[in-house]
Amino acid sequence: MIDQLKNSDGDVKVPRELRRQCLTLLEELGRGAFGLVYKGLLEEPPNPGFLVAVKSLHDAADEKARQELLEEAAVMAQFNHRNVVKLVGVVTVGRPILVVIEFCEKGALKGYLEKHDLTQHQKLRFALDAARGLEHIHAYNFVHRDVAARNVLVSSDLTAKVADFGLAREADGGAEETYYRATSSQIPIRWTAPEAMEERKFSEKSDVWAGGILFYEILTRAALPYDGWSNQRVWVEVCAGYKLQPPTGTPTELCDLLNDMWSMNPKERPDFSGVVERLEELLSMSLDGGAFGSCLWVVYFGGSRARRGRRREARRGEGE
Repeated sequence: MIDQLKNSDGDVKVPRELRRQCLTLLEELGRGAFGLVYKGLLEEPPNPGFLVAVKSLHDAADEKARQELLEEAAVMAQFNHRNVVKLVGVVTVGRPILVVIEFCEKGALKGYLEKHDLTQHQKLRFALDAARGLEHIHAYNFVHRDVAARNVLVSSDLTAKVADFGLAREADGGAEETYYRATSSQIPIRWTAPEAMEERKFSEKSDVWAGGILFYEILTRAALPYDGWSNQRVWVEVCAGYKLQPPTGTPTELCDLLNDMWSMNPKERPDFSGVVERLEELLSMSLDGGAFGSCLWVVYFGGSRARRGRRREARRGEGE
């Protein structure tokens, strides 16, 4: 994968090798099917020590799992943005292999949303942070493929940062719309765009769809998308045109954006630069004390589409 990781200058950024003895594991933060995450302390004299998060694998992990962890680190090394979790370095000498990343004190955005009742301004702030991080990732031609509140971390100053690049892949270049075609059957159904479910076709536009589901999580305190439905029903209904209903009181302008991000035709969805622009306008209105209209989202179950009827207010001037 390193050979494929080219930034705009044609350079490869290689993860920095850290000395194992400089790293102290303090406590376990979480664990999953393949590995564990620890809170750690990195001390490299004469520099002052600082807190980090450390990803490791279970003892029974095979060579494929080790390679995938290193590939995730190689992807992370390409990015440098305040809304993307930074890679500090890796420990590949000895076992276990460790990937050391920026420590985000508040943890996953999903857990933070579940515990806090946010203002409309705070919700927009988190949405904009995530969109800016994803815009940066796609500027390097990468597809994240797992955009969700569980994969966004929150720092001590309440900055949201895109994380977890275990499924990220470089998009194919040269096509009219660059995409990555996945061969694995393991996809996060409730966050996945129709073309990704049906054709395993992932692109910036499928990440935009998932970004809309992330925004829904932000608006609903991390409610499960399509709650009460099986994954099979979600697949059928979404591919038939169903769209989630934003909560009551969601600004018309944000409903408009969600509707566009969930267009059945990927080419009709905005890219992340467009999403960022529209969220910046919404946030500016929020700071200026501007009034938001509330949208009416009408869902039709009988056909192959889901539409929202709403009164659209002038939002973007003559460029609209």
